[in-house]
Amino acid sequence: MKYILLLTILLLPSSGFATEGNTAQEIGMPQLDPEFWISQIFWLFFSFALLYWLMAKHALPYVRSILDLRDHTIRSNLEQASQIRSEAEDIKIEYDKNLRQADDNAEKHIRRVAKEIEEMTMQKISHANDEILQNIKVAETDIKKNEKVILADADKEAEKVANIMLDKLDDYVQGSKM
Repeated sequence: MKYILLLTILLLPSSGFATEGNTAQEIGMPQLDPEFWISQIFWLFFSFALLYWLMAKHALPYVRSILDLRDHTIRSNLEQASQIRSEAEDIKIEYDKNLRQADDNAEKHIRRVAKEIEEMTMQKISHANDEILQNIKVAETDIKKNEKVILADADKEAEKVANIMLDKLDDYVQGSKM
C-alpha cells in the first residue's frame, strides 16, 4: 500500500498541485483540463485494475467460500430435515399401528370381561334363585306344620269357645227358669 501511494505522488504531474502563490481559482478544475486527461485515464485504469485484482484475489474468494459454506449448510440441513421427516412418518405409522393394536386388545379385553361378568351374574342369579326356592320350600314346610298345629289349636279353641257358649247358654236357660 505504501508503494502505491509513493507511485501516485511521483507520477502525478506537479502542475496540478496548488503552489503557494496559486489559489484554487487560478488553477481551475484540472479534471476538465485536457492536459491532465492522460494521467487521469492512467490512474483510472490503474485504480480499476488494482481494485479488480484485490477483489478477485482476496475479497471474492472469501465471499465465495462463505456462499459455498452457506450452500453446503442449507443442503445438509435440507437432507437432515428430509431424513427426520421420513423417520417421523415411520414413527407415526408405527404409532398408529400400535394404537390400533391397543384398541383391538382393549376391545377383546372388554368383551372378555363383559362375558365373565355376565357369567358371574348368571351364577349369582342362579344361586339366589336356588336359595329363594329353598327358603320357599322351608317356609311352605313351616306353614304346613304350623297349619296343622294351628288347625289343631283352632279345633281346641273352637271346642273351648263352644263349651263356654254352651255353659253360658245353659246358665242363661237355667236363669230364665228361675
